[in-house]
Amino acid sequence: EDSSRVGELEKLVKHTLFREYPEIDKKDIPFQDKVLLMLEEASARISKLTADWIRVGFCQGNFNSDNCLVAGRTMDYGPF
Repeated sequence: EDSSRVGELEKLVKHTLFREYPEIDKKDIPFQDKVLLMLEEASARISKLTADWIRVGFCQGNFNSDNCLVAGRTMDYGPF
């Protein structure tokens, strides 16, 4: 059922906000605005992460998004 899937997704996003973006989660703003702020911050974090990988000599030729966490960390240490 689509409505239950939306509810499940909302729970995941709320957990992510609580765990990884507490400064956004604590704001007294609508949930949709929190999601937009989280996505903007996630984009900035992942951009920095990618630049840092390149800075240290990332050598596999591509940067796979499936190894990036929305918190802006990676779980792929393959090049090393």
